[in-house]
Amino acid sequence: MGTLFDLYENWVLPRLLDLAMRNRLLDHYRHQTIASARGLVLEVGVGSGVNLPLYGPAVTHVVGLDPSLGHPLSTSCVESQAVTAA
Repeated sequence: MGTLFDLYENWVLPRLLDLAMRNRLLDHYRHQTIASARGLVLEVGVGSGVNLPLYGPAVTHVVGLDPSLGHPLSTSCVESQAVTAA
């Protein structure tokens, strides 16, 4: 049986981070930052993949790195977005 910390780390925190990244107030900054991406991109902390649809045609590959890639939000991101899991 897991601890309370495991519950928080595996289920609560990933959802809170996903919700925070979907905040419309951050859209401008996310678009502005991602617009300069070219070629092969390493996205550290890919999480649920909320940034993946923002990459333009200048990006040839995205490698998503996340310590929580075994968790439901990250797993579904990798399966649905053709991301290389690292």
